[in-house]
Amino acid sequence: MSKNPKVDAFLHKLFGTTPGEGMQPKEAIAYSVAGFGQNFICTIIGSYLTVFMTDALGFDLNTRIGVMSGVMAVAWLMLGTRIFDAFNDPIMGSIVDRTRTKWGKCRPYLKWMAIPIGVVTILCFLPWYPKTGGGFAALSVIYVIWSVVYTVADVPYWGLSSAMTNNTDSRGKMLTVARLACTLGAGIVTVFVPIITSAVTAEYKYNELAVQTPVIVYQINDVNDSSKNVYVFDTEMQKAYFNGGDIKEGNLTEAAKAAGFKYGRTVIYDEKDSPKYLNIKFKKNGDIKSVEVKEEYYKQNFRSASGLLRTECADANQKTLRYTYFIVTIVLVVLAMPMFFYGFKNTKERFGASEDDNPPTLGHNLGLLFKNKPLLLLVLSGILGGARMVYTYTGGLYFCKYALQNESAYSLLTMLVVPGGLVASVLCPWLTNKFGKKWTFIGSHIIGAVAMIILFFMWDFSAGALRAGGIYVAAICLILIGIPQGISNIMTYAMIGDTVDYLEWKTGERGEGICFAMQTLMNKIGMAIGAFIGVLAYGMSNISPTDPVGNMDVAGLNKLWMMLVLSGVVSFIACIIPIFFYNLTEKRQREMVKEIAERKAAAGIEADLDIPVTPEA
Repeated sequence: MSKNPKVDAFLHKLFGTTPGEGMQPKEAIAYSVAGFGQNFICTIIGSYLTVFMTDALGFDLNTRIGVMSGVMAVAWLMLGTRIFDAFNDPIMGSIVDRTRTKWGKCRPYLKWMAIPIGVVTILCFLPWYPKTGGGFAALSVIYVIWSVVYTVADVPYWGLSSAMTNNTDSRGKMLTVARLACTLGAGIVTVFVPIITSAVTAEYKYNELAVQTPVIVYQINDVNDSSKNVYVFDTEMQKAYFNGGDIKEGNLTEAAKAAGFKYGRTVIYDEKDSPKYLNIKFKKNGDIKSVEVKEEYYKQNFRSASGLLRTECADANQKTLRYTYFIVTIVLVVLAMPMFFYGFKNTKERFGASEDDNPPTLGHNLGLLFKNKPLLLLVLSGILGGARMVYTYTGGLYFCKYALQNESAYSLLTMLVVPGGLVASVLCPWLTNKFGKKWTFIGSHIIGAVAMIILFFMWDFSAGALRAGGIYVAAICLILIGIPQGISNIMTYAMIGDTVDYLEWKTGERGEGICFAMQTLMNKIGMAIGAFIGVLAYGMSNISPTDPVGNMDVAGLNKLWMMLVLSGVVSFIACIIPIFFYNLTEKRQREMVKEIAERKAAAGIEADLDIPVTPEA
């Protein structure tokens, strides 16, 4: 705790704790720090592994993995692995409930799994996987291993909140701060990774203005100055462009050099549109290196030459992306692992099993699930809501990168959600006290559904672009869509904590592990659905990293928009339905906790009063 009494008083008020009794602010802060670091790991995998596979490793529409394209192989890998992983959560929850250590049953996993999860995360982003079936299989195995290792860390982390305190108000406030920390951790990764990848690959970007016969127009941009362009025309146009001067290769090279290109090409065409000379220039360390390619190899039409430029740009881009993701992942892992250890060291378990009782079996724990109706309703709602935020997953990044031709715009897109989510998160305790968890959840998601519907109609399907002025309405919609995201990020964890108390009231067993395993199950199925829809939209829109401009026609843009937005509308509405049947109110939860204490007192069992049940290390 702080040496400043005013700071101490503020922290106790923030977390709803009492000095010297039960959970203390230091523990709640440590719990939040662990969540902050955990989301570095979760987000780099959840948001960027798919893009790493399609755009950096090249498992795209042009690659075959068995009987399907690389894109569809990635889509099915994401869906299958995450659903498999989700159903591992109840198993892990049962293992947690059977764990008996001097530190408790949840805390030790923060210590044990910090290093394994860091190592396997780095292995997922190794830049040396070949673009073959074998390379895909190797990465798939590593990803499945990662999903299992992450589950072993994630389920106990969320179960720890109920083991630290049974005071629903304190637990709700702690989870509010923890979820804000998690959102901040995820936001840092979501915002800065696209900015980094866009910046480091800018050297290899190009923009095609037009390709017309018989006049060939090609533009290659200098990324630092959009006014620096080289236009390559057919022979007669080249003569006019150079004021009747010599159009030999030397002049074109000097023109490109004067423009300060980092990467470029000049192509001289004869009257029959056959390339007579091809010159590739790379600018590195201030020097332009030219490589002449034999004429006969490129006696193709200008479309083929154009495709060659795309291919070479894509190859350079993919190599750079591979190493960028690899380095970024290492940095994130190095930052995250100490936070796991900090969370372990500075938290305490107060509620749970003693070391000498009989641990429950998996079958017994699964039976408890079906006795916990409020929990099952939350699980159903979470699964139905899996596609609410699909545009903030991989699909949104694809949209910005290929439809908007601005990968770093993904950072802005995700940042627009933050204000609404942040305000909703801060107001969540007040809204809960005013309206209850149930109606706060329902109301916020109605707002999200309406905003998403308005967003859908901001698209001009005849042009494959946002309507005039639609960008401003879209920005407002995204801010509003952040409201249910902020509410659900906190509310569902608090509601599951209440279902733990419900289960103890009904059966005499708390089952934190198996109950909070359902939260991670919901999260993973949601991520699976989001990633699958995003990659499916990528494939249906006929996007290819080696030919993004040529393939993103109006029909493709419309498909991408509809997949990302309509799936969100349906998901927002569907997830509300089960919550209408959720009747575990705050008043009822307090009554149950009181009844539990009275039963224990009548049986001569000391009631749990936020005191440790296991010795501390």
